Amino acid sequence: MTLLFPLYRFLARSLAPMFLKKHLQQRALSGKEEKNRLGERYGHASKIRPKGKLIWIHGASLGETTASLSLINRFLDAYPETFILVTSGTIGSAKMLEKRLPERAFHQYVPLDVPRWCQRFIDTWNPDLILWIESEIWPNLLQSAKNHKAPFCLVNAHLSEKSRRFWSYIPKTAKRILSCFDTVMTQTTETELFLKKHGVKSTLTTGNLKFSAQPLPDDPPKREVLKHQIGGRPFWLAASTHPGEEDLIAQAHLLLKKKFPSLLTLLVPRHPERGEALQTMLSSSYPLRIDRRSVETVPSRETDLYLMDTFGELGIAYRLADIVFLGGSLVNIGGHNLIEPALLNCAILHGPYMSAQQKMQDLFSQNQSIEQVKNLHNLVRSLDKLLSSRDLVMTRSKRAMDVTQNQAQVLEQVWQHLAPFRKRLES
Repeated sequence: MTLLFPLYRFLARSLAPMFLKKHLQQRALSGKEEKNRLGERYGHASKIRPKGKLIWIHGASLGETTASLSLINRFLDAYPETFILVTSGTIGSAKMLEKRLPERAFHQYVPLDVPRWCQRFIDTWNPDLILWIESEIWPNLLQSAKNHKAPFCLVNAHLSEKSRRFWSYIPKTAKRILSCFDTVMTQTTETELFLKKHGVKSTLTTGNLKFSAQPLPDDPPKREVLKHQIGGRPFWLAASTHPGEEDLIAQAHLLLKKKFPSLLTLLVPRHPERGEALQTMLSSSYPLRIDRRSVETVPSRETDLYLMDTFGELGIAYRLADIVFLGGSLVNIGGHNLIEPALLNCAILHGPYMSAQQKMQDLFSQNQSIEQVKNLHNLVRSLDKLLSSRDLVMTRSKRAMDVTQNQAQVLEQVWQHLAPFRKRLES
């Protein structure tokens, strides 16, 4: 196992570039990469580095980059002449950041883990401070960042039990990789203790930075129009859904419609680009009227499912709906961020597959603010209770909001722990 890292470096340097370029081109053809920005994946910048101090913040995908926004705003307020480069690896995160990043912050796609691509990226951007947010570990990018000599911190770190078992099998490699960070702030004490055991000298459990996030963005005029279109109909929201869940949602709607004839279901797929195919699939399988927001159709009184297949409008949906099923949890995805609907006064249901959100789920469950549904029967029964009781909805949503407010100090703890490393920005 001691040869694992050198072997990985050799393969990434000699064989991977050819295969990765072909892989990226195939992903671009399928809409999973932005064709005109593929150069960024090879470490080529598509923007000019601004003069002055630069912070590089990296989060792998949508959840991590969303969690970083509160920290980004804090840095920009405190250091008015500093710029922030934010990297991620998904189109969804890039589109979100395009809308939500403030002035003096900008996005690039992270390079793939080929040594010369990573080094090209580091040499081009020359960051003064590096922060990774709850990130997956890419050894070559990690090594290039460490060699750069700028302060290098991991924030909001979380290792699942499965990840801890994996690293335990290769302790020397784990120590070599994880000791690259100057300090690590973790979501849980379990992660902190594990990292200490594997060579990280400076650690602190701060809690989950996502609790310090601002609510998802709103568009009041659009929200008011959609509210008017829904009218007084009973409705619920299925948010961030994945294949395998939409069939259950359609079936749940048909069963609930027997008791609530005017029921409307709002459906927000995790990947909006699936909208057209999803409409075709559901329309051919179920006797449902489905309208789709991305083609500017509006929910009429005959609409059963309103498919919100647009980027950046989940905040509107959460503000309208007070009953939410959070997807990625009835299929084995691992669940999605419970904090986002909790911050917007929603009563939340989720499925049994919440491994990626386990600690967060435990926290909300202790306060009886969320409910797990294991199958279609459970989903229908729980939605029936919530649609029938305004008091129950208000009780659940208040409890969820209380959990978020009790955890809101995380950003301040992270900020204070970064104080020694922030000095680099002041010199």
